[in-house]
Amino acid sequence: MTTAPTIELNNGIAMPLIGLGTYPLDDRQVAETVVVATAVGYRLIDTAAKYGNESGVGDGIRACGVPRGELFVTTKLDGGYQGADRAIPGLDASLGRLRMDCVDLLLIHWPLPWRGLYVDTWATFEKILASGKARAIGVSNFLPAHLEILAARSGIVPAVNQIELNPAVARVAVRAYDDDHGIVTQSWSPLGRGDLLTDPAVTTIADRLGRSPGQVVLRWHVQHGLSAIPKSANPSRLAENIAVFDLELTARRGRGQELGDRGSLSSGGCSGPVRLPGRTLQGRGSSGPLGAPIEWTPLGARINLPGADNRRGRGTGEALVNQLSRAGEDDPRRHRGCRAGVRGWLAGFGWARVSVRAGVSRGRACRACRDGRRSDPRGCRCRSAGSMRPRSGSAR
Repeated sequence: MTTAPTIELNNGIAMPLIGLGTYPLDDRQVAETVVVATAVGYRLIDTAAKYGNESGVGDGIRACGVPRGELFVTTKLDGGYQGADRAIPGLDASLGRLRMDCVDLLLIHWPLPWRGLYVDTWATFEKILASGKARAIGVSNFLPAHLEILAARSGIVPAVNQIELNPAVARVAVRAYDDDHGIVTQSWSPLGRGDLLTDPAVTTIADRLGRSPGQVVLRWHVQHGLSAIPKSANPSRLAENIAVFDLELTARRGRGQELGDRGSLSSGGCSGPVRLPGRTLQGRGSSGPLGAPIEWTPLGARINLPGADNRRGRGTGEALVNQLSRAGEDDPRRHRGCRAGVRGWLAGFGWARVSVRAGVSRGRACRACRDGRRSDPRGCRCRSAGSMRPRSGSAR
């Protein structure tokens, strides 16, 4: 049995480097998976109110035979629990489903900045921390702009920022900010969305080391000081994913560490630079360099991309992305309805690729999407003549 080493959070609590992601398992599946995972060494279990499987996580923890004090349990509260101290009854409901007195880590699931409630929600999280119902508090899917606002208006630095992160989606700027401010970066979807494990850069290293591609990618996270929560319900894959502490990705002469980040994998590659305040990232695209400056604010980014006149809906032209985390809970990268979803696509997070089909700029936003009241715009049917079709799947 392999047990993951721990990393110390900024409040002194130890968190395992590798844990079990539980989305999208249901209660029955997750209960069985938790039992198997703890038997092969997992001690970090990640869930969320939105996943609908907290009861199953609790069942699995009680059935696994591992003392509660040896486990690290994370849950997250989504947009329905933001503002007006809603997180307090929200956590109480989660604790009831988990059948626990406290969680080890409580996260704000998405910032949802257009609602303007995440700072108020963080103040509620500080109360929860003081009450002892959470041993540590943090955030998920936050950008540096959101974290800067928290820092200016609150007294506690988040212990963790959980974001989508892997060698193909390296999030260099977010990681750098987290490191500079004592925040542990935790990776969800650490193995990518399928094609990463068949990438020649990964498989070549895996063949040389005699390990699986998944182990190579997870070792990349470990060597970058990242915590990762891969998801699997397969017993052999669960054991494989945690057995990454006895291998090493070595340096290549003149080229840095094997499997470097910022799009160094052969699939997708890199295009031109995207500039953020004080940093330069490498954007990813399939049609040549973007070569475009990006101006960031806490609520948006302005990107000037080459292309036709976007006012006529004929190309990518000038794009205004005015709500950075609109890709948050809803992920408008797959939203095929209103213009609000298209404009809200997260062009940041270290990447910049805008693909707009004819007529998108003329599409109408339904009121629910425009006001941020729709819980899942992927099901939106509001009127639009076009859609945005990204290369990758939806955010979790």
